[in-house]
Amino acid sequence: MFLGPGEDGSAAAAEPRWEAGVMQPVPAGARVRLEAGRSEFFLGENVLVHFILENVGSQPFEMAFGGDYRGASRALRFKVTATDEAGRVAEDPDPSPLNFGGLGGTRTLKPGERFVQSLPLMRYAQLERPGRYKIVATHDFGWKAGPLAHPTGELTLTFRLPDAAQAEQVLAQMEKLPTDPSTRFGEKARDYADFSCLRAPAYLGPLVRRAQAGVPYALAGLEQIPTPEATAALIQLAGAADPKVAQAAALSLTGRLPAAAPAKGAWTGGQFGDAVRRRLAARAFTPRLVPPVRALASRLLAGKE
Repeated sequence: MFLGPGEDGSAAAAEPRWEAGVMQPVPAGARVRLEAGRSEFFLGENVLVHFILENVGSQPFEMAFGGDYRGASRALRFKVTATDEAGRVAEDPDPSPLNFGGLGGTRTLKPGERFVQSLPLMRYAQLERPGRYKIVATHDFGWKAGPLAHPTGELTLTFRLPDAAQAEQVLAQMEKLPTDPSTRFGEKARDYADFSCLRAPAYLGPLVRRAQAGVPYALAGLEQIPTPEATAALIQLAGAADPKVAQAAALSLTGRLPAAAPAKGAWTGGQFGDAVRRRLAARAFTPRLVPPVRALASRLLAGKE
């Protein structure tokens, strides 16, 4: 087992541990295919793409995995893209993720054996438009590309934009699911809830109603909706009478407010999360929201909490 990306697992390492000193070539018997529970989904569902590495050759081979997830929103050694029929590649939802490495190691696959990891697609691709998408995924597995490239899997999925009733149904179904995949490493995960997937505007109403009632996970979805209407809803929630609701909403709101230009030479707190904040501020904040935000800030500063 090892830590990555640096020898001590620090995020400051110049070169990820899994990319340093790789010598083993891609084995001839390695094949990758992708599977999903079904071929059509609503935008907002936590879609699991099962990444399956198989040994279809006659010789065993060793693969390396891990060291790429601690503090991150996903396993970073997997490279996943989603491309629509117009050739547009979906944005990365977390383009500058924090990464303190994590545990990893090697495993040997004998002929006929397979290794599976279920990838939460919405953590790799910010799908916002309905339509058909080609999903492509690969991993380095500790192999150096040469005559053979790293094996890649593909599948096509269709996504529909939910209406208000369908959004409520998706959310209600998600609430029934467990909150973790609960799986053994190397095997398929079970379906689980991830409320940060609920980025489509149709989820605004159902999430606001739940946030007003103090449902804690509602803000995990609400803070991801990239619209001014979602920002206005967070401003209203941050002024709620319930201090727990107000504080949680205010913290979510700060993740989409435009940041003032730092003074020359000032420390900015690092790059992690900045790209997400800038994107939300550009898309979900407008000049008409400045007065209510300032009024909210004045009330919060005057409070005793």
